[in-house]
Amino acid sequence: MIPFVSIVVPVKNEAERLPSLISALEGLDYPRDRYEIIIADNGSSDATPAIARASSSVVVCEQPAGGSYAARNAAVRISRGEILAFTDGDCVPQSDWLKVGVARLEQGADLVAGAIDMVLATPRIDHRFDKKFFLQQQRWVTEKRAGATANLFVKRSVLEATGGFSERLTSGGDFAFCRAATDAGFSIVFEPGAVVKHPTRGFSAILKKAKRIGGGKVERLLDTSTTARQVVPGGKQLQHLLAGESPLTRVGFLLIYGAVCLVGMYGASRALVRRASSTQPSV
Repeated sequence: MIPFVSIVVPVKNEAERLPSLISALEGLDYPRDRYEIIIADNGSSDATPAIARASSSVVVCEQPAGGSYAARNAAVRISRGEILAFTDGDCVPQSDWLKVGVARLEQGADLVAGAIDMVLATPRIDHRFDKKFFLQQQRWVTEKRAGATANLFVKRSVLEATGGFSERLTSGGDFAFCRAATDAGFSIVFEPGAVVKHPTRGFSAILKKAKRIGGGKVERLLDTSTTARQVVPGGKQLQHLLAGESPLTRVGFLLIYGAVCLVGMYGASRALVRRASSTQPSV
């Protein structure tokens, strides 16, 4: 029998992009009675919940407290699928996304990280940096045994065995979850045919992400089995960024990379301060 799949999408203030996402999910090339769409609202202040509820094919889960990983866990708790397919509110899955991802799981993998096609919103250098630097699923699977929840298929048995996503993490919870799963003996593969499209971001959005990632790295070091080696950017990442680029573009990429590292360190320091203050005994 065709596996029943629960598609889980955590969202916060995605009113502008949610209609196109729901439309794409409703039109997937997969039997409609064999999947459900769960939108996990993470405390939106705009019309996101109302837009989700307006679709009869969508189950809305409210999880205002905690971050996106708490929202994912809340959605998983009410889900019915033997397979969980995760994507994000700023992604648009292609029509065969679900079919291809599920097929790869049925071939024997326990987790499947699909491709994330970063679509250039503009040819500016900051958007080109975003396209080449972030959300590189194939490299992440190969080098880190992990995949981003922007495009991740997981057997329910894996979630049950690992306990789901850590709700103490504000960033990097997908990395921590995948590493816990693979450390427990589950397998992860990259599937280039299961594609979601994701718009590239500008400089300010890149720095905002860098700050969040920096804080998440500290949280992972403190709360999970992640080691320092696993959170420090590797030389291969920088080599990939600069490969095939003109000298002028390399200079631009290096300047943005430097800013990303600085802001990431700031985010890490803020996370350390928060953790230290939260552990101080009350007087």
